[in-house]
Amino acid sequence: MLVGILSMQRIINYGSFMQAYGLKKTIESLGNEVHFVDYHPGTVINIQKSIHTTSIRRNVKDRVQMKLFVNLFKSKYLKSLGITSEYNYDTKVDVLVIGSDEVFNCFQRNPEIGYTLELFGENSKAAKTVSYAASFGNTTYDKIEKYGKKTEIQNCLKKLDQISVRDKNSYDIVTKLCGSSPKMSIDPVLLYDFSKDPLFNRKKSTHRKKYILLYAYAYRFTKEECDKLSIYADRNKLNILIMGGPQHIKGKLITCSPYEVLGYFENASAVITDTFHGTIFSVITHSNFSTIIRKSTNGNYGNEEKLSALLGTLGMKNRIVTEKNSFEEILVCKPDYHHADEVIIEEREKSLFYIRECIE
Repeated sequence: MLVGILSMQRIINYGSFMQAYGLKKTIESLGNEVHFVDYHPGTVINIQKSIHTTSIRRNVKDRVQMKLFVNLFKSKYLKSLGITSEYNYDTKVDVLVIGSDEVFNCFQRNPEIGYTLELFGENSKAAKTVSYAASFGNTTYDKIEKYGKKTEIQNCLKKLDQISVRDKNSYDIVTKLCGSSPKMSIDPVLLYDFSKDPLFNRKKSTHRKKYILLYAYAYRFTKEECDKLSIYADRNKLNILIMGGPQHIKGKLITCSPYEVLGYFENASAVITDTFHGTIFSVITHSNFSTIIRKSTNGNYGNEEKLSALLGTLGMKNRIVTEKNSFEEILVCKPDYHHADEVIIEEREKSLFYIRECIE
């Protein structure tokens, strides 16, 4: 069977790459031919500022390193997924799978994405169109109503043959719009067992000295947070490695292959992240981690909807940084992964059943 995946596979970050890789490999393991399908970018209907990124003068060295990384990502790493510079808009497949990632997020500030109904299945020529672990991100039902998008999104969702989402916010939105509940599925990075994939050999990604790993998009850690992280690293005699983008802190910026990322997480003495996939990378490598949740306030692009749901499902909300629970206090005790591992195994079975149901 020919299966198309309509996702955000061209976005240059490790999370997007690995969710695309994980879903592709999972569907292929069921005996299907899989390729990625592109969408036409839509209009940015509500430009929101990035968290802590306004008026930042980026270090020239970091800027050059990131530019080289982006070029390599496009020419080499995306190619390993079967994604070339030529865009593929052909949705005439047996099954079109929309997802994972924030494909339902109406407020994508990236002009290369924007708000496009193609990510809701509009104009699909597939015999069957479904979603897998789709997320509305920080889009809420109230925002959909406020910006007058309720009817057109509702019409598109009701035409989908089956719907699965990955977080409670998305679940609630679909339930309200469609009058029926979608399936809950886990993100492909949790679904796929990367530990059994020889390309993700974690021994290749070691760093000689002990280190703390900071994983976030560029300059998302505040200067205050960076000051505290510097003190923590000095006190514990740890090097600082930075991944995802440069920050307001002295450390080594890592722009490695996606196949080496999990090794950096697994070998870290501690991980601090504020991203969804950074948290998942920490969980599947059993890292000693702490997660900072950003609120969607004052025009900031928050992530509390998806991160709270993820850590709640895994029984790991005690890894969230709060006013009463600092990252230093959290990192004193390493996570107990027994319950989380059991949840992941159970959710994998449910999610695989859903995929089989959609495709077979």
